[in-house]
Amino acid sequence: MDVTCYLPDEIGARARAADLPFSRLLRDAVINELERREAMTETLKDMRTYEIDLVDQEDREYTGRVTGSLIAYDSNLQIQVFLTDDERVIAYNEDKREHYQMGEIDIVEGLRNLLDDDEAYADALHALGEKPVRDI
Repeated sequence: MDVTCYLPDEIGARARAADLPFSRLLRDAVINELERREAMTETLKDMRTYEIDLVDQEDREYTGRVTGSLIAYDSNLQIQVFLTDDERVIAYNEDKREHYQMGEIDIVEGLRNLLDDDEAYADALHALGEKPVRDI
């Protein structure tokens, strides 16, 4: 398949000067994105609704509902990570009764900083079709 791809002039000039293999780079990026989407679709096949205990800023209790899949649990920090039906990533701290929506841009780094348990981190990233990063 022949595809036309636009790059801004500055980036295109730098890429040509560096003699980058455009076809291979685009092919690899498309394959990675397709695999990421397939992993998320597979993860969401067994969705359910979870109820989590939360408190608001005035310390009032309420129940939050998350529809999606539980993708990781860090028992050390009592943090659950969910992938929602609309593909958001929500972290829930059971001890503090708080929830956080993880940013889309740096989900790999965000979860690495949030989770203490390497296995929970790997579980979450694999469920999202991402590759875990570990310092060695």
